[in-house]
Amino acid sequence: MSDSESLIRFLIKEGALFREGNSQVGGNSKFLQFNYGGSELVLKIYRGDVRRIRDARQREFSAYLFLRKNGFLCLPELHETLEADDSICLEFISGTTPGCNKQTNQEILKSFLLLKEIYARNRNFENAVDAAFSTSEVLNQIRVRINLFDLSLKKEKELIVAVMRVLEARHSINFPKHSLTYSFSDIGPHNMIMKDEKYYFLDLEFFGKDSAVKMILDYLLHPRNQFSFEDKVIALEWAEKELGIGLDLVINCAPFFAAKWATIIARRMTLEYRQQRLSDLKIDFERCLEIAILKDVSEIQDKLLNSR
Repeated sequence: MSDSESLIRFLIKEGALFREGNSQVGGNSKFLQFNYGGSELVLKIYRGDVRRIRDARQREFSAYLFLRKNGFLCLPELHETLEADDSICLEFISGTTPGCNKQTNQEILKSFLLLKEIYARNRNFENAVDAAFSTSEVLNQIRVRINLFDLSLKKEKELIVAVMRVLEARHSINFPKHSLTYSFSDIGPHNMIMKDEKYYFLDLEFFGKDSAVKMILDYLLHPRNQFSFEDKVIALEWAEKELGIGLDLVINCAPFFAAKWATIIARRMTLEYRQQRLSDLKIDFERCLEIAILKDVSEIQDKLLNSR
């Protein structure tokens, strides 16, 4: 294999047409759309240090192969032959980003069930990035993250450290073994495409074994998942019925995951330069901290189910 620049030069020489203005840059990757051999494709180029690029590329490449082999077909097709050390090549799906609505919620929950069924048949894939099987592990992940904070996040770090003291005083919760599953880790409409009433899932670079407790709470706490109160209630009831994840367990674990999400959001505050986006992130950060310090289960549930 070679790097993406070498691959792009090869593709252009072979007649590939790259779309001007159709490149997109995300937090962890860059996307280039192009036509090659009559097919519309996307080159996903990973960003970061050498180790981060290598690990993310290998995990996502392996995840696409693993999921397709095990019957999860609501994914873009992976073009294995167009290889590079820092990128993967995928089918381009011309669709729209779905909204945070009842149908999208149902499609995501269906994907959770399919991932659980695949886990029951084949447990050979590695743990998800930041997989967590107890609240103690979540606290350890928070410690690692705040130690990497930029100096500009001094105030945010102090607030999270204060919240950590509250959480450290609580009893550790081990997630039940029956909650083990596979998880996308970063799920929501922002990582989905809808075309002809069919939904496709994107971004598998964090995929792996995890607890359904973490999976459902990450889904509910993700600031970009602005689902209605009713949709969130449906998600919680579904998790209890289909995955055996009781409401009490979810609510008691929510403050720990809310604190972790505060660290994720704080990090994003150092990467965003648009004032409106920064304002939204600060609101999301404060909301997560509000949940993290709560002890009353009814108050936690109310905050968790009501969007900002």
